[in-house]
Formats: sequence, C-alpha cells, structure tokens
Amino acid sequence: MPTAPRLVLLDSVTTLGDRQTQALPIEDYPFTIGRARDCHLIVDHTQVSRLHACLEYDHEQVVITDLNSSNGTFVNGERLKANQPRRLRAGDRINLAHVCTLEFDDPGTTVQMLPIEIPTSGLTLDEDGAQVMIDGTRLDPPLSPSQFMLLALLVKNEGKIVTRDDVRNYVWGAGRRYYGSDH
Repeated sequence: MPTAPRLVLLDSVTTLGDRQTQALPIEDYPFTIGRARDCHLIVDHTQVSRLHACLEYDHEQVVITDLNSSNGTFVNGERLKANQPRRLRAGDRINLAHVCTLEFDDPGTTVQMLPIEIPTSGLTLDEDGAQVMIDGTRLDPPLSPSQFMLLALLVKNEGKIVTRDDVRNYVWGAGRRYYGSDH
C-alpha cells in the first residue's frame, strides 16, 4: 500500500503544528495551509494569508489551490491564479508568499512510474542530408534544422540525461546568445 503524499519543509519559517518533524503527511483533505491556527499546516508569518492555500484530492491526484492570498502561492516559480486548482507532481516546489518553501512528495505516484522504452530500431538519421527515416520511409514533412539537431542529440545520448545547457549548446551553438524561454 503506497505511503500518503507529504509536504517536506525546506526552510525554517514554517511550524508543523506540535510536530518536530521536517515532513508532514497529507492524510486529510481538504488540507489547508495558512496563518490561521486551525490550518493543517500553520505558517506563522505576516506575509502569509490566514487561509493561504489548500490541497485537495481530485481524480486520484493531489491539486493545490491558492485561496486568493495576498502575496501568492507559487509552484516551481510560477504564480498560481487564485481559486484555480493545479495538479502537483512529486518534486514540485511550493512557495508561499516568498517566505516558505515546501516540496511535494508523493511516493505513491513515484512507485507507479515505470520506465518507457522507445524503440529506435526503425529510426535512421541521415546527418549529411538532415533527414529522418522511420522503417525506411522518409519523414514528411521533414523536421526543421533545430528539430533535427535536437533529435540527433537525443539519439546520440540514448539512455543518458541531456541537460538544458547540452541542448542549447548543441542545437544553437556553444557561446551563442540564446533568447528562448524556459518553456
């Protein structure tokens, strides 16, 4: 049976009620976060609203909702819109009003994740002609030059982690100024 999702404390502003632990299991829903003394997770800081955010269990997923807080709830650096739920994934960083950072940990979803095997036996790259063949048939429409370079990098590094810097340097050239976004 999977372990309950939990919030892991990443800074010292937060108090986890009477507990002296750095992780708080999320066992009851809705799970409230804020300055109010009846919240499941009390964040005793003036920048945090009395009822700041809420975690709920929806369709076998944990979602977080900013409860129209004054100073915002952020997930992985992105500010949430008030009263609009957002699905949480294991490893997501939750920041409350830039004073409290938590990490969402969901062992149940992590256990269920299985590696995905992508067959590359039918994939052929013609680097001189910048063409992609799948089972002997040329890909039509062809990939753009940047798309082809990205695919070539991933194929060359099959089974390895490729960082964003690796992608930027290989596709757009090392030392070139890159004006793209993090998306």
